[in-house]
Amino acid sequence: MASLRDQSFNREAWLKLGFILMAGGVAALLIFFSVQAHHNYIEIPRLLSARHDEQVGFPGRVTTSIMQLGPEAVPTLITDLAVGVDSALRRKSIEMISGISDPRVLPALIAVLYDEDVGVRMAAISGMVRLGDPGAAASLWKALETADDWFSQRVIVAIGLVGGPAEVEPCLSRANKTTGQRRHLFAWSAGQLQRRQTERDQIGRVPPAPVPEDYDHEGRIQGQVDAALAELDAADVTAERALAFAQLTAVEYGTWNQGHQISYQTIAVNGPRVLRGIGKIDGVPKPVFVVRDKADPSVNGATLPIPEKAPTQLQAQ
Repeated sequence: MASLRDQSFNREAWLKLGFILMAGGVAALLIFFSVQAHHNYIEIPRLLSARHDEQVGFPGRVTTSIMQLGPEAVPTLITDLAVGVDSALRRKSIEMISGISDPRVLPALIAVLYDEDVGVRMAAISGMVRLGDPGAAASLWKALETADDWFSQRVIVAIGLVGGPAEVEPCLSRANKTTGQRRHLFAWSAGQLQRRQTERDQIGRVPPAPVPEDYDHEGRIQGQVDAALAELDAADVTAERALAFAQLTAVEYGTWNQGHQISYQTIAVNGPRVLRGIGKIDGVPKPVFVVRDKADPSVNGATLPIPEKAPTQLQAQ
């Protein structure tokens, strides 16, 4: 094999080697640019054209792939948020854009926070929670001043899910200036804000409320919730009371559909205080499900096994 010191490896051989290397470099560049062209002019347009094929709340392959595009997808998704676009399409685009880390995302969500369509407004606050930018709290506080009661309750929950440590005192102050459901929600948000700073697990989640082991345990937990509510109504809402209340009533936030979770949390605090997801505390009587004979409309079938201490309320068939 020829070496660099081998005189037979002459000038002509070096020129041939240089030509081969240059040809290889040109081929590599052509491959690189062809891959980029396919990505930019075929793959991305095809993917974006299918961006509304999946339903809101279900992040399938298309939704996930668009979020993985990152900043490349943001201009198209922002265009989708314009007034006049079908509200279902806007909600889906809000869902996707809120999963992208880009400085243009939060302003886009803020812009639709006052939309006429309540579903779009709800998608906006859900998107802010999913985005996880504490800077969203200022806009949520502002929206709270003009929102109707139904929407404002969910905004209060969203503040507890996305705000930073600076929001604890404002939540406590608001709680002590109001009564009823809003007082309880502000207390919950103040407690959840504290929990997010101190009770995160290894993957950053805050644990939900205790899961009842049986009916006796469920009754004890419900008694603790009732006692905590009574204390919040009878005395000042302090950071300690708010924290204890949030620990008892926090819904599991392990699902992608943050809009559902925000609504579940509102129900968990306001009543019938049903904690959905992994933890469930049910303050209403549990139905007894009865198997009926289709040939005979009367209750003459076998009753499914029900724990001895379960309430006995017939479920209408």
